[in-house]
Amino acid sequence: YINGYDIYADKELLRGIVGYVPQDDLLVEDLTVFENLYFGVKFCFSTWSEEDIRKLVKQTLIDFDLTEARDLKVGNPINKFISGGQRKRLNIAMELIREPAILFVDEPTSGLDPQAALTVRSYLLDLKREGRTIFLNTHNLADAEKLCDTIGVLKGRLLDIGSPQELAKKFYGRTTVLHLSSVEDSMVEAISSILEVHEVRVMGNRMLVDLDHPESTNPLMVSTLVSMGAEVEFVNELKHGLEDVYLKLIEES
Repeated sequence: YINGYDIYADKELLRGIVGYVPQDDLLVEDLTVFENLYFGVKFCFSTWSEEDIRKLVKQTLIDFDLTEARDLKVGNPINKFISGGQRKRLNIAMELIREPAILFVDEPTSGLDPQAALTVRSYLLDLKREGRTIFLNTHNLADAEKLCDTIGVLKGRLLDIGSPQELAKKFYGRTTVLHLSSVEDSMVEAISSILEVHEVRVMGNRMLVDLDHPESTNPLMVSTLVSMGAEVEFVNELKHGLEDVYLKLIEES
């Protein structure tokens, strides 16, 4: 079932709630931005009046910041009249005019410059906040980390699934970094003896401490070091990104 509809018995109804934005667009190159949206609305809502169709198209142009490009021909990727970011936003807009509850998006920022990619990510985050379910297919791990609540890592099969934080914790645990003015062997021994600590590594004047619950253990470690005369400059948590997790999974698979 999807949104209460049987995927076998209610196929036609499901088409109305599922949208798909491909990596390679399906725009009509000889039509303008306005005309692509206009005919898209007309095909989806054939019983609507001309006034209602134009009203929705106008609002969509505003919502997707395409008003200035409304009368430009879409063109093709070689002979283009609109930017890559505008093209991607138009693709997303073409699907969203039907207001699908579930949206499949393939490589939404592929080939875009940093500013255009940021804009597209912002639109997807807005859709997410509206409560839509979005399935994002991407090789861009930064996009996945910024946009997704749940991530499935695939390589021929599903290798693992979870939130970015859950996946990082699963493969790397949690690590506190203690920045000191200097590190002595006695300090390492004292921190290693704390029950919640699994391992201590020294890198210059930093102690990297693997542990389960830094929220409760960090204050104890700091007070222990201060009581020994150590000068603790600051404390932070070592973050492992999705790229680390991906490489670890590929290595183990």
